[in-house]
Amino acid sequence: MFSLLVIAVLCTSCLAAPYDFSSVSVPVGGNSGDVFYTQGDGRISGIRVWENRSSFITGIQVRYGTTWLPTIGFEVGPAQELLLRGHEAITQISGKYSTSYIFQLYVVTSHRRILVAGQPTWYSFNMFPQYRGAVLKRLHGRVNSAGITSLGADWGMVYFSNAFFS
Repeated sequence: MFSLLVIAVLCTSCLAAPYDFSSVSVPVGGNSGDVFYTQGDGRISGIRVWENRSSFITGIQVRYGTTWLPTIGFEVGPAQELLLRGHEAITQISGKYSTSYIFQLYVVTSHRRILVAGQPTWYSFNMFPQYRGAVLKRLHGRVNSAGITSLGADWGMVYFSNAFFS
């Protein structure tokens, strides 16, 4: 009888506190500029990236659902744009950075599509979720009067049509 009570309590506690599948990729890059943090309703459904020709990343814009957030940084020239389809999500962000700016971004999706912007120079970085099935939920970092100086990512589970993304 005691064994059944212990099992019942364990099962109830598992249902009451689901496991947290979130993780954070700490920012890479410099310490100058103002802090930014993207936040929107729904899931990330698109991203735009601007670069200073043959140089660093100047701006990033993220779309949640059907709404584009204001651009972080500056729109210089044409943007590299990636619009996500259906149950597609961002599963990896890689690139190059210095102690002053983010120089290159690779944005990889669950359907293996890739957005590439910037120049392949300086140090490499690779950001991805700690848990299988988690996807990009937010970007954070710093931006100054010239461009994006640091970049980090928040990962977690998102819903697609009443089901977890996997």
